Amino acid sequence: MKSIFKISGIMVLFLFSGCLQGMENAPDFTLKDVDGNSFSLHDFKGKIVILDFMATWCTPCEKQMEELVSLSKEIGNDTVIISIDIDLSENIQQIKSFMEKYNATWIFARDTAEEKVAAKYNVVAIPKIVVIGKDGKILYSHSGVTEKEKLLSIIKG
Repeated sequence: MKSIFKISGIMVLFLFSGCLQGMENAPDFTLKDVDGNSFSLHDFKGKIVILDFMATWCTPCEKQMEELVSLSKEIGNDTVIISIDIDLSENIQQIKSFMEKYNATWIFARDTAEEKVAAKYNVVAIPKIVVIGKDGKILYSHSGVTEKEKLLSIIKG
């Protein structure tokens, strides 16, 4: 009987955590892109931001990259993609090579031990996509590959 209550409690927590999307403010952060330019999440207030947590050695991240490349051709200037490499051991040249491999033209950065962006967004598996609305609230968060069509439906509301 106790285990039924525990399982029920866990299920309620999972259901409630899904309800927080759209209500939770996205944690701000400041990073440098692969060209050394500093940027913060708040620089993009008023735009939809897609955060892509990834690593260059991650096979599912390559599939996510293909989805994002396709998506990038269909979105307007009111949507920004930011890929954040969470592997602190990877160097900038590895990230640039990954970008070139996919002809990706959006912002790429590497997480830092000081900023810990992945921890702020509870990244436990990659790829992880987080979509932030124009108001700075988290609209969507998912670990695993998110298809372009799903992202388009979120962006278009």
